[in-house]
Amino acid sequence: MGTENEFKEHVFKYFDGRAVLESDDLTVVIRAHLLIENIIEKILCKNIDLKTFEDRELTFNFKMKMAQSLGLLDDLYPAIQRLNKIRNEFAHNIETKIESTDIGIFIELYENAGYGNDFVWKAALKDKKACFGIVIHYILGKLDSLCGNIKTTPT
Repeated sequence: MGTENEFKEHVFKYFDGRAVLESDDLTVVIRAHLLIENIIEKILCKNIDLKTFEDRELTFNFKMKMAQSLGLLDDLYPAIQRLNKIRNEFAHNIETKIESTDIGIFIELYENAGYGNDFVWKAALKDKKACFGIVIHYILGKLDSLCGNIKTTPT
């Protein structure tokens, strides 16, 4: 993404606040997962030659672990790992719901980044899906800063 505005437009196109609050948990998790995977893939392409892996199917888990091993995910890794686990739970049980226990790692990430006193955040703490949406936006923003001027689209 070239500018902050381009990034916001892109994210809000696929993951805006209203869509997060009005969508079912499955839709929210899948959209977040796809956007994050796409950006991680773009980050990896900037740092290594993925053509080396052309003959194999690269899973989200593999991409995530590779990005982490390169030191690219830092504090985001536990939250992204948890998102992948939630997505996998949906794959095995489509009736899965985002539970309060699921978002603890997301809350911790956001608050450790220094945003725990934000007014919007304090209000969002009353709604697990709102918390989840805010932290996913934070993760997408941090990943975007690693991406540079790369246009992203969902995979």
